Amino acid sequence: MKHKLFAIFLVLGIAALSPAPIRDISAKDHELPALSPEQMAANQQFNGRYGVVGSVPLKTNEDGTAPDPVPGDATAASTIASATPIQSNPKAVENLTHAKKRLNLAQEVETTPWLLALVLGVLGFGAFQGLKVWMDKNGPAPKQRSYAPSTSSSSIKSLDDI
Repeated sequence: MKHKLFAIFLVLGIAALSPAPIRDISAKDHELPALSPEQMAANQQFNGRYGVVGSVPLKTNEDGTAPDPVPGDATAASTIASATPIQSNPKAVENLTHAKKRLNLAQEVETTPWLLALVLGVLGFGAFQGLKVWMDKNGPAPKQRSYAPSTSSSSIKSLDDI
């Protein structure tokens, strides 16, 4: 399994670092023709910007004239002027101050969750490493496992003994 995974990573690494095939485009295709001074002067004769010419209203009548004013628009200014100010309504003032307090509190308490996750991750990793070091010093010693064949003289038999 390790060899297969190594082979896959090797192939992907070679493919990622290999250069891309580039078509050889001759320099002749990119050359611009040289202009004579007369042609260049004709091209640069008006080297400016054109302004906006005329305007068309969004809505027009069939004969092309501007639409009649909407009657509600004329009275909007008087409606706004006749509205009672907010300071005269105690319930509105209370609601506005409560909303401002909640906004200020939300801005002060606003935390970033990624920063909290980073701090908790670093603390968790540090706790794990500290526990590991403590266990190495104070924990039981691991059992010694030997996978090599025993070389005691009693288990070794010569061909003459067989």
